Amino acid sequence: MTKTIVTIAALGGCFLMASCSSNGIADDNGQAQVQATFSGSISRMTRVVGTSWEAGDSIGIFMLQGGAANLTGGVANVKHVTFGDGTFTASDADATVFYPTDKAEVDFVAYCPYSELSGTADDPTFVVSNWNGVAHNKLDLLVAKSTAHGASNPDVSFAFSHLFSKLELNISADAETSLTDADLAGLKVRITGINRPATYHLIGQTVSYATALDEDVFMQVASDGTSANAILPTVAGGSLVFELANGDSFTWDVSDITFKSGMCYTYGIVLRGSPAPVEARMISTINDWNTVRGGEIFIGQDTSADEETIVYEAVDLGLPSGLLWAASNIGAARPEDYGTYFAWGETSAKTCYEWSTYRYCDGSKTALTKYSADDGLMELLPADDAAAALGGGDWRMPTKADWSELISACTWSRTSLNGVVGYKVESKSNGNSIFLPAAGEFWNEKCYFAGENGWYWSSSLYGGDATSAWAMSYSSGAGVNGNRRDAGRSIRAVRSAN
Repeated sequence: MTKTIVTIAALGGCFLMASCSSNGIADDNGQAQVQATFSGSISRMTRVVGTSWEAGDSIGIFMLQGGAANLTGGVANVKHVTFGDGTFTASDADATVFYPTDKAEVDFVAYCPYSELSGTADDPTFVVSNWNGVAHNKLDLLVAKSTAHGASNPDVSFAFSHLFSKLELNISADAETSLTDADLAGLKVRITGINRPATYHLIGQTVSYATALDEDVFMQVASDGTSANAILPTVAGGSLVFELANGDSFTWDVSDITFKSGMCYTYGIVLRGSPAPVEARMISTINDWNTVRGGEIFIGQDTSADEETIVYEAVDLGLPSGLLWAASNIGAARPEDYGTYFAWGETSAKTCYEWSTYRYCDGSKTALTKYSADDGLMELLPADDAAAALGGGDWRMPTKADWSELISACTWSRTSLNGVVGYKVESKSNGNSIFLPAAGEFWNEKCYFAGENGWYWSSSLYGGDATSAWAMSYSSGAGVNGNRRDAGRSIRAVRSAN
């Protein structure tokens, strides 16, 4: 028999394509068997480790009766392994996959990485008994299912998604306190109350969790203590505990965060001076497995009023209006940080951006309660302006006219800053510039196009349709267009020079 080959280009979400052809082999009844061969490419890398396949990466494949949860054809946990060149070969040369000769439709289930499974023959399970001591590439379980295939519909597309969640921390010491970054060397970070053994049922595609173990989950921390990451179960956590080598510790309560499947949670953590426990104010973002840079969380002794304050630098771009633009997004401590995402007219972040959660409607875009034809309001009031509410001073959101001025008075170019893709906006008159990160936009619970494009709200309602507001976006060039009010987008503040 010939080998089943899976070809994968190592570029970035996992997609597998399967096609079929007859190789002239007949079954016991003399019927020609149609062989399934698997090939394809990866359009977006979603692996937790690295940006390409590594030697030894493996997948397991199951074939099911169409529309049912019954295995068929003896195709159960068929293993394919790559040598690192993007080509997967069946580990057993005789493990060729054939479609049923009775032309019955079948479904396929696949997962990565391959494992010797638990459970039963009819209910195979992937088990994580302890979230400590296991390499991340063994915990990052990718799963996929493709249905209704057979000899007459041979092409199979697997779109792998992450079953579990990922947490990334970028850690620093507050230079205004007694701590320094050098004090972070040897840092340990653990999460309480979250070490719950997981059982994933591959055929039924459900996951269940046991009672939490007494042992905390320890994150993988860089030797200098400036970064930490972990693969986590999709449950609520307890507390994040940061322990310095000198014995001092800091605690951040994360019990209000339920880690969700396929999400990467990224936070900036700033440890302050004497490790006195205080409530941490959170400005952050959640994204599908790609990294989304959020704001910073300050933990420890606050030197001011026990809460975080971001001071936004004003940049003079020599504009005719004299307007000054902030150097970073609302909720961002650095120009390259994405910051917080807001629905238009809302002043706080949320996990789901859609009409059912939008502040100014009764569950539907046809039932607007503010900024509509009924009230005639065409510009956000100060109380509904996120820049005015969170920026401090006299910062406000730019109007449509302000964005149009910035576009015409500056040169725009696509570039990157500290590895973050975005747009350099350089004044034609004085050469000063600002950087707008391509932060993407939020729809429902996911961020799309991060690292590719950016959308920035204005304070102006779209005149032709009250369900939309004006926003700046950049593709082949910068422009101002009408966009749905319920989507989550970035905000860059402006203020007068006086």
